[in-house]
Amino acid sequence: MRPVHYMVHVRNLSDAISFYERALGFAEVDHHHYDGATLVYMRGQNSAFELELLSPDTWPYQRAPEPGRTHIAFTVDDLDYEYERL
Repeated sequence: MRPVHYMVHVRNLSDAISFYERALGFAEVDHHHYDGATLVYMRGQNSAFELELLSPDTWPYQRAPEPGRTHIAFTVDDLDYEYERL
């Protein structure tokens, strides 16, 4: 078994795309609009793993999706460096 993709609900699609481009070096590989939402697939240079950004046309949550339901975890060698870089 291997990871294939992870979907994240985002309110501002262009900001989310920019963040993942800068933070992870991901690039947009596909873009669809369907059923009241836009879905953007992003991928790193040397990986088949995809990040899916789902942006509903109308935000269905009061503020954000329920805490703990939408998250993605990474590990870094130097947290202070990554904090400054981002």
